[in-house]
Amino acid sequence: MAFVGKQREDQNYTRLANLTQPQATPTKRVGTEAPVGGTTAGPKAGQAPQEFTKSNTASPGGVFKRQLEGANIGGITSLAKNPLLREAGQESTRIAQEGINYNNIVGGVLSGASQFGDFDTAVSGLASGDEGMTNTAQDILGRTEIPVPELNIANVKEFSPSAALRGGSVEGILKSEAKGPYSTGMAGLDALLFAKKGGAADLANQGLALQATTQAAADALEREQTKKAQERAEELVKSQKEGLTAGIKKGLTGKEEVYTKADEGKKSKIQQEQERLRSEYAKSEQEAFNKYGQLKNQFQTQIDQALLQQAAARLFPDAVNQPFGILAVLSNPEMLAQLQNDPMYQQQKEKASQQIFSPFGAGINPAAQFLQRQEIPTLGLSNVISEEDAAAYNRLQKLIGGQEIKRQDIGTPKASLNEQAMRDRFNELVRLSELFKTPETSTQPLGSSFGGVNIPGFTF
Repeated sequence: MAFVGKQREDQNYTRLANLTQPQATPTKRVGTEAPVGGTTAGPKAGQAPQEFTKSNTASPGGVFKRQLEGANIGGITSLAKNPLLREAGQESTRIAQEGINYNNIVGGVLSGASQFGDFDTAVSGLASGDEGMTNTAQDILGRTEIPVPELNIANVKEFSPSAALRGGSVEGILKSEAKGPYSTGMAGLDALLFAKKGGAADLANQGLALQATTQAAADALEREQTKKAQERAEELVKSQKEGLTAGIKKGLTGKEEVYTKADEGKKSKIQQEQERLRSEYAKSEQEAFNKYGQLKNQFQTQIDQALLQQAAARLFPDAVNQPFGILAVLSNPEMLAQLQNDPMYQQQKEKASQQIFSPFGAGINPAAQFLQRQEIPTLGLSNVISEEDAAAYNRLQKLIGGQEIKRQDIGTPKASLNEQAMRDRFNELVRLSELFKTPETSTQPLGSSFGGVNIPGFTF
């Protein structure tokens, strides 16, 4: 029995020992630093493997125990950790690429939103009434946001070592990661050794930590990139609105300054038009003054002729009662001289000067009381702007809700003489003077066709 039992023990050990050896030329396992049976194997270090297996105290458990005590699992750890680091890197790359793809998508959304690259060119088109530009401008000025998608990164997958350890062993990982001859048995033994030495627990913790860290990075990237995308959209909305509004206001100012500003030493179009109005008005006023003087001279002539007729009727009654008598008297130089030298005629003429013409023409500018004046307006943009410029100006104002302009044509203001008022005043003063009461000898005033003087409203 003892022999048989020993034989079974040898067989079991030989099978276990074979699991620790490569199928080709013997070499180290990934979890050891020396060949099986070497100096790290235990108290009988230095013996050949055959001698070691013939030891009465050798058993699979004892051998594994000695292996466990002297084993360095750095190699196993390295193999088992390779896919963890590799897959973590792949996930990091995937996450970064999803961020890049997202940025490209957001860029496409923003580049497709209504916007202008050159506001000066845009304002020029808007002023001319370009329909497409107008629609774009209305979109820009009316919108409050540009919707952008949120970044949604797929969850970080479970790394292979974590999945393997959750299943129980990293044996499959060791087998797939090992280089050169490496049997399934060796992988199983190394996996067991790895677990016994605490490497599996450490690797599990590293896997979970790395997965959590990578997931946290993905979540942070989602938040950061989504926030940045929204900020980009907000900035585009703001910058386009502010830029376009400023451009439109600049365009409006430019159109105004065409009429309101001029180079140094020159006058603007508004100033030129204002001066033209003043000049035209002054011209009409001077014409009214001239007409006033002419009409006043006519009144004076009429008064003088009427006084001469009265003097003729008084001094030459017989001659006056003849047909065309007045005309004959006034046409006779000697008789006319007598009339003009007549004291009463001279007194009446002086009275007419004091009672009619002196109050009639009172004041610094006596004509002013009979002028009909039109106020000279202070011109503004609406009075001088062209129809075309007014239309362009209003297109821009309409976009920003500004005050549109209504073109107002103003005729040239004029001053004119109110002849009827002048005649009424003159007749009133003549009546008040009582110079032309009905004389004792009634005479028939001559009509204008006979060279005589008729004064409407006078009673001789």
